[in-house]
Amino acid sequence: MTLDAKGRHYSGIPLNLSMGGILFQTNPPLQEGLSGTLQFRVVGLEELIVEEVRVIRTVGKTAAAVFLAPSAALLRYIALLAG
Repeated sequence: MTLDAKGRHYSGIPLNLSMGGILFQTNPPLQEGLSGTLQFRVVGLEELIVEEVRVIRTVGKTAAAVFLAPSAALLRYIALLAG
């Protein structure tokens, strides 16, 4: 997973995903209020999901971000997870 914001690229590890947002770990830690483009590849679906996000909370290296406009690809993936 990568987050591109303000000309910088951040790598991260997703911890939790929902229709409203994503919880993930990054190094270095992110600032609250940071907006950017989040990209992650879904293993098994071979689909790259690209979403605009805003970081709303950080604790150490863990950040929570909300999706500004969830795409159809993201909603399909979450529906698949829900089962």
